Amino acid sequence: MPKRSIMQLPNQDQVPKSKSILQSPGDSVRTAHKLTHPVNDSFDKIRRRIRVGDYDQAANLLSAAGRSAEVLSAHAVCLMRSGNAASAVRIYRSFVLQSGCTWERAEVSSLHKRNFATALLLSGHPFGCQSVLRAIGDNAHPRIVELDAAIHDWAKSLPFWRRVDWWINGVEPHPCNIALGFEPGEFDACFSPA
Repeated sequence: MPKRSIMQLPNQDQVPKSKSILQSPGDSVRTAHKLTHPVNDSFDKIRRRIRVGDYDQAANLLSAAGRSAEVLSAHAVCLMRSGNAASAVRIYRSFVLQSGCTWERAEVSSLHKRNFATALLLSGHPFGCQSVLRAIGDNAHPRIVELDAAIHDWAKSLPFWRRVDWWINGVEPHPCNIALGFEPGEFDACFSPA
């Protein structure tokens, strides 16, 4: 008796050309599912919103898109870019830090840790930003270099005694507003606007 497949894929002739499921006979069923899955349509909408710089709308769509690290990070990056760094810090704390602790999870990617550091910096916590960056350990990464330069420039602008207090004790003056010369946050490859 011949074995029957659980899911038979349609022939290329049966699928309209604009909605071709498989590109070649060797493609897998998983690829076919991936191309037609409704979640991918919402991710396409999110990517379009990010591409045109509509970060508020992208953040709204991402808030209902799931709880994976990539989705949470993209949501937080959109919040940072729309001026809501405090909410971005809350999101990153929920998955970058160990539950109920102040140290980072080992399995979290460096990209997410860099984004967490950026959110801390934008919310007025340069000491926290530096702590996260030092824990990453890749001081030559371009984003880490940019963040360090922003903190250094900010520290040079402080009045003398505030600067001394910052360099010696790590005391952050309140309010602490640090300008960035670049767009905050980095997207994972699945949400990259390019």
